[in-house]
Amino acid sequence: MNTTRNKLLNWYPIMAVLVLIVFVGGAWLWAYRTTPSASAITGELNAIPVNVTSEQLIRDGYIDLTKVGESSNVAVNEFLAEAKQQEAPVLKYINMERGSLTAHVLWYDPYDSTPWAKAKDGSVVIYHNQTGRIRAWAWRNGEIVQNGERYSSKAVTVTKDGVNTMLLPWRPAAPDVVPEDDDGASSLALYSYRS
Repeated sequence: MNTTRNKLLNWYPIMAVLVLIVFVGGAWLWAYRTTPSASAITGELNAIPVNVTSEQLIRDGYIDLTKVGESSNVAVNEFLAEAKQQEAPVLKYINMERGSLTAHVLWYDPYDSTPWAKAKDGSVVIYHNQTGRIRAWAWRNGEIVQNGERYSSKAVTVTKDGVNTMLLPWRPAAPDVVPEDDDGASSLALYSYRS
């Protein structure tokens, strides 16, 4: 009887290791499936049918930013606040660009820390202190027209004719691509609202 009990006691560490492997594996799988990634976003956009309507995209979780709003957009502001906290939020929205319905997916990538460059006062300044960037994808007419372009998580508001436009300044990953001094020239326009 004592030998049977010893045999069972020898299995306890093995069973504990197996249980630990199952829990760790399950946690990893859950994190892998719920964490945004460039390939997941690209796959989602490639799966959009060419003849999709704005109503279908809104049902799929996109917000409509095609019209000039009467006030600042709450969903976009929440996305930017989470990005400021260096979380990994995702924002999906639609608008009209070049006369076509365009679906956008923005993701704050906290691990994107490559240096970026900007023209300033006739010279080029390279910044190394980036602690993450908003990455942007855009889909239009059945194809991805913007693929993971990098933008600052600090939005800029430009006012013209009583309309405020919320912009994200461009932050290219390669230091040899330099945006102009004017942030508005190479920025991503998120939405507009009246003053």
